[in-house]
Amino acid sequence: MKGKRIQKKSSRALEVLEDVAREIHAQIMKPISTDLTVFRTLRFNSVMTGVASVSTAFQAISITNCMLVATTATAVTCLFEVFKIKEIRLRVFSSGSATATAGFTCTLTWNTGNVQSVMGDNRSVSCAGLGLTPAYVRSRPKKGSLQSMYQYGSTNYLFTIFTEQTIAANELNLMVEIDVLFRTNEQLSPVAAVNAGAGLTAGEWYYRGLDAQPKATTAWPPVGVANVA
Repeated sequence: MKGKRIQKKSSRALEVLEDVAREIHAQIMKPISTDLTVFRTLRFNSVMTGVASVSTAFQAISITNCMLVATTATAVTCLFEVFKIKEIRLRVFSSGSATATAGFTCTLTWNTGNVQSVMGDNRSVSCAGLGLTPAYVRSRPKKGSLQSMYQYGSTNYLFTIFTEQTIAANELNLMVEIDVLFRTNEQLSPVAAVNAGAGLTAGEWYYRGLDAQPKATTAWPPVGVANVA
């Protein structure tokens, strides 16, 4: 009996200690993250006319330059410093005079680049279209690859889009959708955009083409947004 009473008191003491520990833990202020994380789907359009094929490689800086904030009428900085690509989708269709017999192909290649021993995905995904049937590509970066990680707006090449058509005189339309997880980093100073703007309103935020070029010169303009710098 005496042993049971001691065991019961020990269990009770342990419960009291656990209650005290929970109370102390509840009173401790948990750290608050000052970084802002935002998920966005970016959409761009490009038109290829009079050429048989086009290959365009995109750098990490192309992504950070897609969303900007104006500090003056011409000066713009990147709205986010860090990002991670979740998925890319491509849709290609022909709209020329010989559409019925036009053949075309679209290929998305995740680049190989090695950055601090982290290898690129090094995969290609292709789809062919014919006539009124579009080509459609959908791909996510391989887990553990460079493209699957958070990264800054560097000059590292992340992916390449290649399109070709059998009738060069046709017009080939390419729609690109990129799911991106953007994040701010308070430890970094604001990063200026690759190219200046014109006629902007200070304090407003803007979209820019996938090639980081301004509205007047971009070959990959954003789609479905109002403010384009």
